[in-house]
Amino acid sequence: MTSVMICKICDKEYKDRKALHLHLRFEEKMRLEKYYHTYYPRKDLYDLSPIIYKDADQYLEDEFNSRENMISYLKGTVSDKEKFIVESFEKRRNKKQLSFAPSTVECRSCNLPSPALVEYSGSDYNKLCSQAGLICKYQYNSDPNIPVRKNYKIFRDNREQIPLEFSHETMSTTLSFGDYALVEDERFNNIFVELKRAPDLIQSTTRNKKRLIAEFARAKELGAYAVVVCDTPLNVMLKIEEIPQFRKFTKVTSSYLFHEIRELCQEFENIQFVFCPHARLSDFVHKILLLGEQVKNCDLQYLVDKKVLL
Repeated sequence: MTSVMICKICDKEYKDRKALHLHLRFEEKMRLEKYYHTYYPRKDLYDLSPIIYKDADQYLEDEFNSRENMISYLKGTVSDKEKFIVESFEKRRNKKQLSFAPSTVECRSCNLPSPALVEYSGSDYNKLCSQAGLICKYQYNSDPNIPVRKNYKIFRDNREQIPLEFSHETMSTTLSFGDYALVEDERFNNIFVELKRAPDLIQSTTRNKKRLIAEFARAKELGAYAVVVCDTPLNVMLKIEEIPQFRKFTKVTSSYLFHEIRELCQEFENIQFVFCPHARLSDFVHKILLLGEQVKNCDLQYLVDKKVLL
């Protein structure tokens, strides 16, 4: 049910926010930015600057003007950090109908405290997410141990156009999904790596999203776990619209790209996305395959950021 909106200038009632905005524009001749700054003043919790207006929902929800300000706020001496973090996740859960505690990729691509930031502030990420009513998929209290495996081979899908080179025996075959898998004692370990160059990731998660969803659904039916590895660091992908080499081939913005990625992460329990520098790609993919079932409990981007797997 839509709430009645009341104009703060003339006290007239309007059936919804859209009607109010039309009234402000054509009758009151007032810009929306000025209206909200005047009648609903809000300040950045960190530096107390006025919240920047982009649209009404954003303006009324944002607590900071930048992710950097949120990080500085939580790294400071402010009290009630845990209350703020829990409330942030509760608001996000309710707005986006989240089921799972967001991963590092999900948090860093929107204004949510990441697991590493929560950890830095002295709190337990999974504990606070649980208080917010979210299901925790990953463990953050200890780093994984890469097991010593002897009788294994790396299988590479024969459709991979630019295959990685590994310091271990590799065989080319046709995989049902993914580009790389590990076979130990003649058995797949059910962890598959889908390697995406940055342009391919953008295309796959936006224009060809239905095909990717079908692939993830098929993997889920067969009990497989898919790790989508992008060959470009996360901090670069988060600003693709500012980088000329990306602007040449796509008009997709980072906000749209990561909106699609976050939706996929919430829809499928059997996948995760991780971003890795190209120079470390072969070694990184090799380690993921060696981890085997442990991968399901690991927030891989968290471990990349900590340089545990690089």
